[in-house]
Amino acid sequence: MKSIKTTLAAFLAIITILSVIPMSAFAAASSFTDVPQNAWYYEPVTYMAENGYMSGTGGGKFSPNQTTTRAMFVTVLGRIAGIDQNQYKNTCTFRDVKKDWAEPYIAWAAENNIVNGVGDNRFGPNNYVTREQAAVILFNYLKKDYTLTIDSKFLDNAPDKINVSSWAVEAMQWATSAALMRGDANGTLRPRYSATRAEIATIFKRFIEIKTDLENNKPDVPTTCDHEWEVTKTEKVTVFTETVREWAHADALDIVACNGCNMNIHQWMIDNADKYSSSKELAEAMDDLGWETGCPCQHSANYSTENGLPLTFLVMSEKVYKADMPSEETCTKCNAVRDCVSTRIINSISDETVWERHTKEVLISEAWDEELRLTGANEYGQPAGTLIDTIHHPRRVNNEIEYFENVETHERIHVEMTGCRHPEWEGDYSSGNLGPDFFYCTSCNKKIATLY
Repeated sequence: MKSIKTTLAAFLAIITILSVIPMSAFAAASSFTDVPQNAWYYEPVTYMAENGYMSGTGGGKFSPNQTTTRAMFVTVLGRIAGIDQNQYKNTCTFRDVKKDWAEPYIAWAAENNIVNGVGDNRFGPNNYVTREQAAVILFNYLKKDYTLTIDSKFLDNAPDKINVSSWAVEAMQWATSAALMRGDANGTLRPRYSATRAEIATIFKRFIEIKTDLENNKPDVPTTCDHEWEVTKTEKVTVFTETVREWAHADALDIVACNGCNMNIHQWMIDNADKYSSSKELAEAMDDLGWETGCPCQHSANYSTENGLPLTFLVMSEKVYKADMPSEETCTKCNAVRDCVSTRIINSISDETVWERHTKEVLISEAWDEELRLTGANEYGQPAGTLIDTIHHPRRVNNEIEYFENVETHERIHVEMTGCRHPEWEGDYSSGNLGPDFFYCTSCNKKIATLY
């Protein structure tokens, strides 16, 4: 009898223990056949499933390696926020969102400025959500109600930080500093890659922990000011730099000219170099031209002459494009001040699918049309232009970027080019040699070797 009572007591104790454990925990642990207990994502997947935030994909599977769509991501966030679906049904204005399970959640997120579309009044519900998009959405959700701490050092140390889109920099700074995202073992974030369902479950579990901490540490006195911000400070930010080949000219006294006809051979070769595959072919073309024009020397003998004609040549120029960007905002009601981190830190315009470059034509040097005469061709001289129309200096132009335009929002970032184009060079004869020792730019004083 005693043994029966002991067995019954043990059985009742087991029943009591089981009763305090949520049955959903057993369902989550046992129902997903593709989520083993030793997987790094086992705990977050179990947590998200047992709380009803995420469900399986059918057939007893969670599909941890599948990507997550934008519609799925917003739906999970809406479930965590506990929104009333009925309040937002049939209110979504995106033209590519169907009246299905995700529609009220997308409508809620859009109405509260938590998400943006992808342009052309489309949300892209079936597009996979990237890591930086996930960071922006969660950041937008939290910053409405909480003061978030943003530290750039974690993002600055990421080896692929340059891949973060400009519109996601602030959110990614917050996400990395809050340990919501820290990258792989090397710190690589892969901001524009898709996030798997296992990764999304992990991110959301950490997000709920962050939200709980923020709520527990929220000041007792609510913020009374409904801030209205205006830009009160800007600073010059380097958008990007590029090195280009450009034309410059010098008002040179020493010009390599033909003994027979006074033709500017050096200038002709510069103007026509791109028409031939080698310097040998270019020299042969010069000889042929001498025969065609009747030059007594066939353009083979040269000397220096003081004819004051400009000499044009190629130089490498670095263009630095800068823009005035907001760096500080002040509330017009309470004078609170905040940094505009998202617009201040722009390292590059890297997403060519979002930003379009608009260029303008810039004049490098005007044409000069002094009439050259082939004085050796005949007794009276013959205008060179009637025989060789290429020896007149062409008008040189070059394109530079005037502004970038966002193809989705049509926001424009106007930029100015601050690098020197080296428009004019002068020779330095300080050594007393017959020719110049070097040439220097009259604008920036850059020095290059002699042009001859």
